[in-house]
Amino acid sequence: MDQAHARSSKAAERSTELSDDLAHLTKSMGEATEQRNAEAEKNRQTIADAQGGQAGVEKAIAILKEFYSNNQSTTTGLVQETPMPEFDLSGENTQHQAGSNVINMLSILLSDFAKLEAETQADESQAAQEFKKFMNESKQNKAVKERDNEMQKSERDEQANNEQEAKDELENTMAENKAALAVYEKLKKKCVDTGLSYEDRVQKRQEEIQSLKEGLQILEDAA
Repeated sequence: MDQAHARSSKAAERSTELSDDLAHLTKSMGEATEQRNAEAEKNRQTIADAQGGQAGVEKAIAILKEFYSNNQSTTTGLVQETPMPEFDLSGENTQHQAGSNVINMLSILLSDFAKLEAETQADESQAAQEFKKFMNESKQNKAVKERDNEMQKSERDEQANNEQEAKDELENTMAENKAALAVYEKLKKKCVDTGLSYEDRVQKRQEEIQSLKEGLQILEDAA
């Protein structure tokens, strides 16, 4: 009974630990999912903004190119990635330089938008892979703990049942023992507690034997 009780208690303790682990794991998975969803939405918005910015800048550059193309017969040198050469601050050269500078700045901005889009997409891809790995490992760990927890619960119940059976058996044995002691006390009074010494009991027994012999002899004579 003590062994069954110890095993049942140990299984119950382990089951409690596993239940706590499962609760913590479930909470972590929920928090990670919530965080991942928020991060994915933020990255989606950033990518959308970057793509929208690129479209807007490309449109602005196209409009500026068309504008300066219509106002000047030659557009050579209008769009450059390097600073424009010095122009006079008056007349057409000033307008040419200003347009070129604006388009250069827009080109840099376009590059920044493209870089932001690429970096955000890369971050999103990496974060999604890490989240998937975390969830897969967590699900596997959860499945193992759930299975172990079920086994511990089964062991707890089985040992608790064994303990109860042993307890019932003990109670039955004690009841039988009590009944046997009661019978013994009755027999003791008849067979042991006679108040006679050993010599007196021997003599009395001999007298009883002698009486039986005499009775037997009388029966034989009568026959």
